[in-house]
Amino acid sequence: MTRNKNRIATKLFYRPGDEKLVHACYEAYILGQYPKEGSIIKYGNHLYITSEEIYIPGVTMNGKDQTYQTTVDEKPSKLSIRMFWSGRHLAVGVAASLTNKGVSLFPEEECPPLDDFIEWIWEDGLPEKVLTIDEVVKRYGVTKQQIAEDYDKHVFGAYARDSYRTRLFTVAAVDRQYGEGKIKEYPINPLLITFISNEAGELWNINHGIIRLAAAGGGHRVARMEDGEKRDVGRRWIVTRNAMERIFGPPVPEKMERFNKPILKYMNKDL
Repeated sequence: MTRNKNRIATKLFYRPGDEKLVHACYEAYILGQYPKEGSIIKYGNHLYITSEEIYIPGVTMNGKDQTYQTTVDEKPSKLSIRMFWSGRHLAVGVAASLTNKGVSLFPEEECPPLDDFIEWIWEDGLPEKVLTIDEVVKRYGVTKQQIAEDYDKHVFGAYARDSYRTRLFTVAAVDRQYGEGKIKEYPINPLLITFISNEAGELWNINHGIIRLAAAGGGHRVARMEDGEKRDVGRRWIVTRNAMERIFGPPVPEKMERFNKPILKYMNKDL
């Protein structure tokens, strides 16, 4: 049984012509940061990305780590700001927007029209953009000791991380180090949107056996991952964030925040 039975999965939408903003805006959102350009609107249970700046000044209130603007009452504002960053439904009748100025909360009736937005479809094969340490050894003929030494020297930066008794690397990062360096990084760091099934279980607070069952195509039809959303890496699976959220709902916010910190540290160094 899934943890969020009857939950409507969060979907991502964009305005035609703003496709290039989707990855950067979504990456900023899941890292708890402000996007450099564009806006991310939270309306209902979904996210809408546009190049238009949607920021409605109001009363300044204090959130967990940042202040925000609101034109709604205090109680729904405090609930909504927590729900906004955790990927959950805001208080009834409240919408939100995130820009490089911060977060603003406002009544849903003040939200700009969203009729012309199109649903964003993640491309198949995201699990193919990361490799376990054993796969790096097999593909490039380097030793685990050499990889470990390079990892400890932070050669891979934000594009490698420990991942439940193994390490995950982006294909582009290891190709730069051990190959010809011709593979480009995906527009959003793949390590933020792909997980080993065991760590996904920890982040979503679900028995990893249930996740393996969903990845293997077992269980109820609506709780199965599709081709392109999972990849078998032996006794475990690499699964996508989108598949996890569709089936099980959002991850546990505090766990995901801790999970993202090492990656965010290196990403900030590169800015």
